[in-house]
Amino acid sequence: QHLNFALGNVYARQEKWKFAQQSFFKAWQQDVENADYIFNLAVTMDQLGKQEQAIDFYKDSLSKSKDKQVSFSRQAVVKRIAELSEL
Repeated sequence: QHLNFALGNVYARQEKWKFAQQSFFKAWQQDVENADYIFNLAVTMDQLGKQEQAIDFYKDSLSKSKDKQVSFSRQAVVKRIAELSEL
């Protein structure tokens, strides 16, 4: 799953969101409790214009990140959920 996660990050940096989504999805399938994987999947859904799915993954990343160290800002996620909910 780490390889898929790393590959997803490469695609994301290149803004190849469809490929990034596929890689992050594979990583997430192998570790559904990993909040960082879920968050990155949310970002790709967001970039692809899939707001409802993005919101679901953002919320899931928050719930799975409780009492864990993660690589994303929980405050930024809460803000983005609010922004997407207004669309």
